[in-house]
Amino acid sequence: MFDRLPPGLEAYYQQHLHKMIPPNSPSFERKLKSFVLSVLVQVSSPLSAEVIASAIDADEYDVEEVLENWREFLILQEIDGEIRYSLYHSSFRDFLSKEILVRLYTVSQLSLIKT
Repeated sequence: MFDRLPPGLEAYYQQHLHKMIPPNSPSFERKLKSFVLSVLVQVSSPLSAEVIASAIDADEYDVEEVLENWREFLILQEIDGEIRYSLYHSSFRDFLSKEILVRLYTVSQLSLIKT
């Protein structure tokens, strides 16, 4: 994990994240995209849409659609006749890992306040 990103890179990655998961998109869409992104962040090896869908208990077609829309942020590799996806840079993965932890903490804190 990194301590600090070079100047400007954090803002650049934040723009990527907002493009990948627009804050004003429908709740279901944000949730699905967040789950897909979480799997890609946690596993550095290339994964198929089928494996990702299975990991998050989602429809494979929906996952494929998300991944296709994220092509500019992913590396696509054909392995054993199957397209597999991974994040395009390790520092982007590190940034997203930190962002996901911050969001999970924020959500868990809000749920504690509401109960």
